[in-house]
Amino acid sequence: MNYHFVQAYFWEQMGERESFTVDKKVDTSIYDDYVGRYDYGANDGILEVTREGERLFAQIAMQEKFEIFPRSETEFFFKIVNAQVTFMKNDQGEVKKVMLYQGGVKIEAPKVK
Repeated sequence: MNYHFVQAYFWEQMGERESFTVDKKVDTSIYDDYVGRYDYGANDGILEVTREGERLFAQIAMQEKFEIFPRSETEFFFKIVNAQVTFMKNDQGEVKKVMLYQGGVKIEAPKVK
């Protein structure tokens, strides 16, 4: 659903939407490190992160696939919904999990091998 359409009818209940700026200095070659599947558990399913050229996409379970935009080298955000994804690395620099922030909820999902 279009955010602006919803905002027109429910603006009093929605509050301020946080706005992020795309960091155009992020080297898109790091996107390959983020590609994969992340397990949100039995009820929430799998988050699949894919790369198409210089763009990164995220898709949760049976929902649509949406582009995510870099806020930093590890923090990304959706423009279509107010949600953010942070890729978490171990000491060796390998991505081991993601944190999804949406609607005041934080969900941790380990990367599936």
